[in-house]
Amino acid sequence: MFFPERIKRIRFLVLENSTGRVVKRLHELGAVQISDCRERLADPLWAEALSAHPAHPDQKKIALLIAEVNRLSDVFSSLQQAERKGLFGSLFSPPPPAIIQPRELLRPELFSEAETTIAAIDAELTGLIERLEHIEIEELDLIALRDSFSPVAHLEIPLELVGKGPSAAIFLGIAPGTTFQELLSEVKQATDGAEVLMHETVSGEKKALVCACLAVRADEVHSILRKWGVELISPAGYHGLPKQAIGTIEARINNLREEQKILQQRINDINQRWGRQLALLREELLIERARVEIQTCFGRTEYVAAIEGWVPSSRAETVSNAINNVSTEPIAIELAEPDEPATAIPVALNNPGILKHFEFLTKLYAHPRYDEIDPTVLICPSFLFFFAIMVTDAMYGFMTLALGLLLLFKGGGRYDPVIKAAGVILSLGGAATVILGAITGGWFGNLATKYLGIQFLNRIILFDPLAHVSAFLIFSLGVGLAQLNLGICMGIVQNLRRGHREEAVRNIWIVFLELFLIFYYLDLAVPAYVCAIPAALLLLYSSKGMFLFSFTGFIGDVLSYARLIALGLVSFGFAIAINALIALVWNIQYVGWLLALILLIAGHLFGWVLNVIGAFAHSIRLHFVEFFGKFYTGGGQEFVPFGAKKEFKAFS
Repeated sequence: MFFPERIKRIRFLVLENSTGRVVKRLHELGAVQISDCRERLADPLWAEALSAHPAHPDQKKIALLIAEVNRLSDVFSSLQQAERKGLFGSLFSPPPPAIIQPRELLRPELFSEAETTIAAIDAELTGLIERLEHIEIEELDLIALRDSFSPVAHLEIPLELVGKGPSAAIFLGIAPGTTFQELLSEVKQATDGAEVLMHETVSGEKKALVCACLAVRADEVHSILRKWGVELISPAGYHGLPKQAIGTIEARINNLREEQKILQQRINDINQRWGRQLALLREELLIERARVEIQTCFGRTEYVAAIEGWVPSSRAETVSNAINNVSTEPIAIELAEPDEPATAIPVALNNPGILKHFEFLTKLYAHPRYDEIDPTVLICPSFLFFFAIMVTDAMYGFMTLALGLLLLFKGGGRYDPVIKAAGVILSLGGAATVILGAITGGWFGNLATKYLGIQFLNRIILFDPLAHVSAFLIFSLGVGLAQLNLGICMGIVQNLRRGHREEAVRNIWIVFLELFLIFYYLDLAVPAYVCAIPAALLLLYSSKGMFLFSFTGFIGDVLSYARLIALGLVSFGFAIAINALIALVWNIQYVGWLLALILLIAGHLFGWVLNVIGAFAHSIRLHFVEFFGKFYTGGGQEFVPFGAKKEFKAFS
C-alpha cells in the first residue's frame, strides 16, 4: 500500500507451433505486460541467439477487415437518430454500455463471417449512400442559389431575360451603395444606350440593380460592373420573377430533405438489423489484431519463440501454471526479480478499497517510480481535510456530497472509472466539509443561525473562524508544518532504502530548526542552542552556497499553508455577503421575496462552485508543490497488461 506492487520478470520459451495458444491464454489472463524483445537485439550477444519474430501472415488481412468494419460503423454512427449527449449528459445521464462477450471462433471462421457480413451490409446499402451524398451536394447548391436570389426578390424582372441576347443584354446584381452614383455615371458615359433600369436598396449599404445595354456593348458593361464590385447573379436556368424562383428552390429543398429522411430511416433500419453483429465482429477482430501484433515483440530461433514481460508477484504463480497447462508440449518459464533500473520497471499500484480512487490524484502529478513511495495513502486524509477547511460550510458540503453521490449512482461513475473516482472524492470531501462546517458554524454562512433562527446549531460550534482569525492562522501553519515533516520523514525513509545516505540527511536541518524554535519559545536556552548548531551545519552541508535559498524556500513552504485560512474565510465571508444582500431585498414591496429567492439560489450556487473549484485546486497545489517536494519525484512507467477489453458502447 505504501509502495507499488512488487513486479517480477517472466520469460517463456515456446515452440513456434504453440505460440498462438500461449498468446491467447496470456491475452485472456490480462496479467502480463509484454516487453519488446527487439530492444534486446541491439545487443550483439542477444542478436547471435535470437532474431526478430516476423509479422503474422494474418496481420494485413485483419487490418483490412477492421478498416471495412469501421467504414460501415462510421456510416451508421453518423446517421443515428438517437440524441447525442454532451458533456453534461455524459457525466449525469450516460447511456449504459452494451457488454458484448466475444465468441470462441477460429480465425478462419471469423474471417469468413466478417467478409459475409460486410458483403451483406454493403448489398443493402448499395445506392443509398451515393444518393445521400448527391442530395447533400444538390441541397448545398440550391441553398447558395436561393441566398443569391434573396437580395433581388422584390425586383420585377423576369429571370429568363437576364443574360446576353441577340440584340440586348441584361445584367442582374448587387452593387455597393457607397459608390453607386459613380457606377451609374460611368455606365452612362462609357456606353451608348446602357441604362440601369431599376434599383432598390437591400440590407446595409448595398443596392440591387438591373442594367440593360446593347449586345455589342455587353462585354464593356460587364467589365465596368465588375470594376465597381457588382456581384452578378446568374438565373441558372430559372424562369419567372426572382421571388417565384426562390419558391421553386425552397420546394425542391423540402423535397430533397424528405427524401433524405426516408433514406436515413432505411439506413437506420439496416443498422438495427446489423449494428450489434458489426460491433461484435469489430471487437473480435480487434482482439485478433492485438494477438497477432504482439508477436512482433517476440524473439525467435528456428523452432522456438522467446517471450519476455512483467507480471505482478501476486499473480506470477497463477500465470505460470496457466501457461504450463496451455499445451502438452514443453514450455520453459522463468520468474526472476528485476535487475533493470527502477525507471525501467513498470509500476502497478495496489491500494485497497476507497484508496484506489485516490490514485487518480497521484496520477495527475506522475506515476511513482518502482523504488518510490506511493503517496496515495498519504494524500487521501490530508486532501479531504484541506478541502473541508477551505470550503468550511456544511450546506456546501451537503451539495458536494450530493454531487458526488449523483455521479456514483446515477451518472457516469457507474461505467467510467475516472468519473467514479471523481464521485468518490467529491462524496468524501463533501462529508468532511459537512463535519468541519458544522463545528465552525457554517450553514450557508450565517443564514441558518442569524436569519432563520435555528439556534441549536450554535451548540455544536467548537470554533468560530471569524472570531479567532489568529488562532485559525496558527492552526493552518501548524497543519502545514506537520505535513512537511511527514514529507521529510518519507524522504529519509525512501533515500535510506535506496542507499542514498547523503540525500537522506538533506532536509534534517529542518527538524533541528523546529526543535530550536520550540525550545526557544519555552525559554530553554541551552537545548535551543544545542539544536541551532546542527541545524546551521546541516543546512550549510546540504545546500552549500544555496543555503539562503533553502532556508527561505522552507519558510515559503510553511507560509503557503496560510491559503487554508484564506480560502476558509473567503468561503464564510462570501456566504455572509450573499445573506446580507438577501436581507436587503427581502423588504422590497411585492417582488422582494422573489429577488431574495433568486439571490439565495444563484448566489450560494455560485459561491459553492467557486469554493469547490478553489478548494480542489489549492489542495492539489499544496500536495504537488510543498508536500511532494520533500520526497516524491514520480516519472514511473504505468504497468499496462496485455489483455482484452470486452466492454464497450454498441450501436443503438
